[in-house]
Amino acid sequence: MAEDDFVTRYSLLLFVVLGALGVAGLAVAHGKIEGPNFNGLVHLSAMLVLLSGVALMWRAENKG
Repeated sequence: MAEDDFVTRYSLLLFVVLGALGVAGLAVAHGKIEGPNFNGLVHLSAMLVLLSGVALMWRAENKG
């Protein structure tokens, strides 16, 4: 059952995608790279980085 749901099956891919988006957003928010900057980008990017870690913890708990 644990391997049947989307989040558990693709948790490593979610880790990479969410982590990359979060790090890129943080770089844009701090002016390291060019991109659309808006209020709340830091908070949104930090949440994406944290969700990437949750994807790995989810995999460890529900590996089956």
